[in-house]
Amino acid sequence: MQALQQVGWKEGDNIHTDVRWGEDDVERFRKYSEELVALNADVILASTSLAVAPLQRITRSVPIVFANVIDPVGASYVTSLARPGGNMTGFTAFEYSIGGKWLAVLKEVAPRG
Repeated sequence: MQALQQVGWKEGDNIHTDVRWGEDDVERFRKYSEELVALNADVILASTSLAVAPLQRITRSVPIVFANVIDPVGASYVTSLARPGGNMTGFTAFEYSIGGKWLAVLKEVAPRG
């Protein structure tokens, strides 16, 4: 919230946040997803696939930004990382295609290791 205030966003003035915590409970995530979509939010931030999956089933119109999602393409949340399409975009916790590059960098840094 402090970072948002630094760029001119103030809770209750030009931004309103509603927070839900699913506690690894699939049913709770489903219920909270329905509640958040019913609020007619301008955007929903969702962390983890447990939060993203029910949101995707419920709405294709509310913009959803995800974080901490592993393989959003494989889970069919987005079409591709370069062009997500639909109403979802976000940040992935791990991109499998760069695993080989990590190994190459390690060999460069420590060629004898």
